[in-house]
Amino acid sequence: MLKQLTEKTIPAFEKAFLGYQGLFAFDNAKIQQKYTSDSLQVGNMNLTPRGKNTLPMRPGYFKNAD
Repeated sequence: MLKQLTEKTIPAFEKAFLGYQGLFAFDNAKIQQKYTSDSLQVGNMNLTPRGKNTLPMRPGYFKNAD
């Protein structure tokens, strides 16, 4: 990520915004990368009806915000 930032992102920003200084902020908190073992995650859901989950998941629901 550092290589991409220093070799691509910052030079592109400097070319697009001459005379301006950019601030790049990144949130790499580990709390956002952890889930319970049975959490509902899109990557673990079935692509077809009556398929088998790759991991057991707890029941979930969707509440419409009407």
